[in-house]
Amino acid sequence: MRTSEIIKYYSNKKIREKILELSKHREVVPRYSDGGFGKRPQIILYDNEILNLVRNGVSSFHASQEIWQNPMHLHTNMRDEELNELRRGWDFFLDIDTKYFEYAKITAYLIIQALKAHNVFNYSVKFSGGTGFHVAVPWEAFLEKNNEEVLRKKFPEAPLIITAYLKEMIKKELRKKLLEYAGGYENILKKTNLSFEQIIETINGEKFFNPYSVIGIDTILLSSRHLFRMPFVFNEKTWLISQPCENPLDFELNMAKSENVNTEIGFLEKKKKGEAVFLLKQAYEWHWYNKSLKKEEKKLKQDKIFDTPTKAIEIKCFPPCIQKILQGLSDGRKRSVFILSNFLRSCGWSDEMINDKIKEWNARNKPSLKENFLTQTLKNKRRFPPPNCDNEGYYKDIGVCNPDDLCSKIKNPVTYALRKKGFKRIKRGKKDKKINKNNKNKEEVIKREK
Repeated sequence: MRTSEIIKYYSNKKIREKILELSKHREVVPRYSDGGFGKRPQIILYDNEILNLVRNGVSSFHASQEIWQNPMHLHTNMRDEELNELRRGWDFFLDIDTKYFEYAKITAYLIIQALKAHNVFNYSVKFSGGTGFHVAVPWEAFLEKNNEEVLRKKFPEAPLIITAYLKEMIKKELRKKLLEYAGGYENILKKTNLSFEQIIETINGEKFFNPYSVIGIDTILLSSRHLFRMPFVFNEKTWLISQPCENPLDFELNMAKSENVNTEIGFLEKKKKGEAVFLLKQAYEWHWYNKSLKKEEKKLKQDKIFDTPTKAIEIKCFPPCIQKILQGLSDGRKRSVFILSNFLRSCGWSDEMINDKIKEWNARNKPSLKENFLTQTLKNKRRFPPPNCDNEGYYKDIGVCNPDDLCSKIKNPVTYALRKKGFKRIKRGKKDKKINKNNKNKEEVIKREK
């Protein structure tokens, strides 16, 4: 594109106002039409700076997702502690990245629906200028009383957890919508030039189309100080505008031409404090659940196991924390499903008894968990104990730890119930470990000989 056309575009005062408004407390780095970036750190404070930079060859502007006390104090090789002190907050960004524009529209729409399901309505969405979309939620939406100091240091941890949670939430529907739009696997293979094996994943022994084989959803920032393309600026690969929109399904590429720019639709302008707190908490609960599931599966392979009674242990033998959970909760419900299902299974309860008890318990929760979440969670029939009493993010964190005298003598809630009922924990001693090791070595030798 000719320099004169770029200058003409940025001569529109409304466009410069939009760029300037979003530049507050952010690092803003200009990009030149030859692909090179300006020096860092850099900020924009005045309207005339934008036009002066454009006249000197700048074609677009890129800003930090992080909001800083003073961006000019940033420098390379800063330690995490220094960045945390300088950071005022961060906006949440999702980058929907794909070669296939229509796939990106469907994905952006489903992300928006997921946000709305968590009562987040003041989100922003914009076309990237290429083939994807950016979806954003402002920093203020995650704030509640007394959490700002802790939350501003949860970068990039919190955005990554929210991203993973939303990806998992929409995955099944995204699979369905993409297959419907494409008209089946064969058409996806033709469009993408991928092999069948590349687009398929195996879940519980069954093969499914993996929508994330053809589309990526990531946070724009995997580490501090990465940048995003600001709204209302050019994309140098297509010379289309990174145009904000309301409904990605209605967005067409001609809307992103410089002559069709619409400055009436803002980006990160609507802010409602605390609106996304529920989303943040749900994402962390999901994260802790999955993290602990993997951790407890690993523990099962180690030297400590629990003897499972052949008859279900009565509720009167349960520890105080489990008794408290069974009364119903408002926080920590997803983690509690994980706790209860594994606790009850380790206490000899049948799958039918567990399902009935957890559904009965869920009716006491405020609000109740969704039926499909319980169904998916209870499909796991493997036996391993619930998290230990000192496991971070569980009993104390959800406010159910109220120890009695016996609690001081045990490390896991199952042990409490087993001791009350007269059972003992089985431990594999050093002799057992040595025998297992010798047997393993023998098996390896036999395989080599064969």
